[in-house]
Amino acid sequence: MLVQLTMTRSTDVRNSYQGVNVNSLSTADTIDGQGGNDTLDAILTAEAGYWGPLDVQPTIRNVEDIKFEARDGISYMSIEDYLDGDSAEVIVDAKDIADVDKIGSSFSDGDLVIENLTTLTSNGQARNTEEVTVTMDHTDNFNSDGDASDLTVYFDEDYLLAGQSRTTSQANYWLLDEDSQDYQNAPLLNIERFGVSLNLDGEPVDIAMPVDVAEAADTWEAFAAGLQASIDQQVADGNSALEGLSVVVDRTNTDATYNDFGNLVTIPAITIIDSLGRELEPTGFLSPEDATGAFDIYGDFDNQPSQQLDKPVTVNVDLHKVGREGEGGNLVIGGKSQDADEGNGIEVFNIDVLGADNKPSNLGMISSTNGALRTVNIATADEYVAGETHASLTVRGENDYGDDLPFGGTVDMINATQFLGDLTIGNENAAQNVNTLNATGGGNVWFDASLTEAGSFNYTTGAGNDSVMVTVSAEPIVGNQVINVNTGSGDDMVDLTVFNNASATVVAGSGNDVVYTDNTGAKSSWTVDLFSADEGETPAFDLYTLSEIDTDYTDSRAILYGAQIAVTFSDASSEALGWNDGYESVVDILGPGEVLGDATDINEAIKRAINEDAVLSKLLMAGNGPDGSLVITSKVDGVFNEQSLQFKLLEADALDEADARYVRPGQQDTIEQAVKEAVSDSTYDFQAGHLQSEQVANAQDGFFAEEGGYGSNGTVVDLGAGSDLVVLSTEANSSETIKFSEYGNGFNTIVNFTDATGESGVDSLDFSNYLVTKEQNPTSDSTSEISQVLVKGGYSNTEIDANQVTFWDFDGDAPNGETFDGITSTNLLAALNGDEAYGDITDIVTDFSDGDYVGNAYKAVLMIEDDGDDGAYQAWDLTVGLNSDGDTVATQAQLIGTYDFGDSVDMTQAV
Repeated sequence: MLVQLTMTRSTDVRNSYQGVNVNSLSTADTIDGQGGNDTLDAILTAEAGYWGPLDVQPTIRNVEDIKFEARDGISYMSIEDYLDGDSAEVIVDAKDIADVDKIGSSFSDGDLVIENLTTLTSNGQARNTEEVTVTMDHTDNFNSDGDASDLTVYFDEDYLLAGQSRTTSQANYWLLDEDSQDYQNAPLLNIERFGVSLNLDGEPVDIAMPVDVAEAADTWEAFAAGLQASIDQQVADGNSALEGLSVVVDRTNTDATYNDFGNLVTIPAITIIDSLGRELEPTGFLSPEDATGAFDIYGDFDNQPSQQLDKPVTVNVDLHKVGREGEGGNLVIGGKSQDADEGNGIEVFNIDVLGADNKPSNLGMISSTNGALRTVNIATADEYVAGETHASLTVRGENDYGDDLPFGGTVDMINATQFLGDLTIGNENAAQNVNTLNATGGGNVWFDASLTEAGSFNYTTGAGNDSVMVTVSAEPIVGNQVINVNTGSGDDMVDLTVFNNASATVVAGSGNDVVYTDNTGAKSSWTVDLFSADEGETPAFDLYTLSEIDTDYTDSRAILYGAQIAVTFSDASSEALGWNDGYESVVDILGPGEVLGDATDINEAIKRAINEDAVLSKLLMAGNGPDGSLVITSKVDGVFNEQSLQFKLLEADALDEADARYVRPGQQDTIEQAVKEAVSDSTYDFQAGHLQSEQVANAQDGFFAEEGGYGSNGTVVDLGAGSDLVVLSTEANSSETIKFSEYGNGFNTIVNFTDATGESGVDSLDFSNYLVTKEQNPTSDSTSEISQVLVKGGYSNTEIDANQVTFWDFDGDAPNGETFDGITSTNLLAALNGDEAYGDITDIVTDFSDGDYVGNAYKAVLMIEDDGDDGAYQAWDLTVGLNSDGDTVATQAQLIGTYDFGDSVDMTQAV
């Protein structure tokens, strides 16, 4: 039965429920929404035909928003496939649908295919593809019935359309006062011309500056600024024709002429740019009508016209709770032809994500046909921008087609600067060869990239707590890879796997960040059983139980009141020597007021000391092993051994090493009362003696890796502000660089740093942001800037010199208040200048350099090592100059940050 509905003006189109099957929309239906803004909701399965299922092919006009709910079914498959969780496709043939603005899948459980879609209007006009929005709204996930709902949209190839755009146009002006003797600093010294003239799309325009502005504009930059101010003022006064014009000095576009003194002067262009692409034709320079005097001016001009360029084919996409808070299906939008030689696809997806944070969208993949997709723009939909929370988007890299890539492996650019929710890309399989990620919108970003081609790769995130993983293929490629990762603010993690043909730079920004520059080697593990021993062996910890303190008690627990456990872990280059080498964590064994404890309590304390510590939790993982033991596994590669991981029981507030094994005076009564309550015996008489052992214990057994990373590494890491952790490569030939920037950078941990004692690859410290001193060039009267140096090129241990880094071993006197943590700019300057001793600096730093330097001042860096923790340094930026008496003194000291290398850094042979 044919049903034809002609609708009057309304906001919604009601559905036809007649037809050849149970669908609410069928091939037999003809719908015309006429005027208004109309919406059609239709529930679909495949239509039943005599020889099998049929496409649904309605005729629809003047309905702007069409939503199809595809139901699960078995029409296209065997019952076995259906029972296995596979879903039939519901196919809508859209060749007879016109005037649509939005079309897609809504609340679907089955897979929906929309084919032969056009951009036609009722009067036969073909619009650009960008006029159509594909919607995917509340579609089904894998988690409920084993098969997520996919959406595939195939446009008729003739309607993959895009318009043209015009490039920016520009007018260039070159200007010089040939009489100016100071042509470098005042090239327009006597210019009395005060503006320029041009034709804007054929209309004459004067851009004139006031005379006083023109007379002061004796440089090209000042002249350009005067022109820009004139444009801005005219626009503010209502001259809208000048909107879109900007003025710059382009030093890459130059002219040249000889001035009156025989000097060849290079003249940069003063360039007016029209962002709207209108034609700019420069016609000359302006001068005051009453200008007098003689001028010797060089002036020239030309223009660069705009060009018509084809825009990329673009489609808009709306995503709203795809996957219904589970793992949703795939989205494919493109052309009907799948012939790689003749078929086309869509180059740009503009994706809007709808909803608050309780409406996340989660897709397996987003792609176009024939590998056409190049740019993905992701934004929070306008109507949700002002909301308190924003929906997240996940593109897993998981699909039914075998390539398992988030965007099909062809995307060059992911732009999410306007996306406010959390963004996850590649959590199942990494995105491949994405050249640019710009995700500074504000949410948390999780991005995994795999690089198999040469090129430049730039990944930038913003204020969220972001994770960026980059893996470079070990297979040989033609050309180099340049990788730049900048994670902005927030507590971020960067994990690189970089090989010989790649150059990587990481800027971690502010926040407490973690950076792994290469972590591909085998990982070590330790089996730790601290409280049992084979016959004839001594347990790792000798705990004194109550029975050993007082023979009246046989309780197997020990008195652990106030006790702590210390865990020390070294990097791959040194043994763990508690509190001297390595990285440490200390926690209380028992809770407040608790007195008695056993092996289980100490095991739990060790796990907390590792798994809850800001540093050790990034290096190790501790868990329960068999028979009351612990298994501790390294998260980082490198060559470790039994001595790399050590434990120590500490008595709280021990007076000194000699007293650490005994109960401190004043604690006896407290402990005795606590034990009485713990064992319910008011007659307990505490005998002073051992509280617990101070014995240092090593991990007793384990698997220890014998190799580091897989490929040499030259990564540069700028940790920025915050308390950060960086784990460098342990591959023998790697030479990496820690770059320092900013000030007050907190406490930073640097693992696997190879200093000058290394057998091959040596790592570097780059202080070039601070070492910017200029010194006199002995061969001329001009000045030249010293090349930016690394520590290995500018090291001293006896003298503070221009552009050098000096190392100082702190030797404080604690009773007099001289402690490493107590160093301030005030007491450091006093010590450097000999006014007041602090930490024995006068015995280490002998002199300031009196070499040639410009402006009576120079910059240097001082690295101060903690006398109680080998490898922990404060880095200070020093300014050295002359005081009022003409003496060379340190005039300013600013803390760059504190850095723990795990062991002392020796750069003496690093040249």
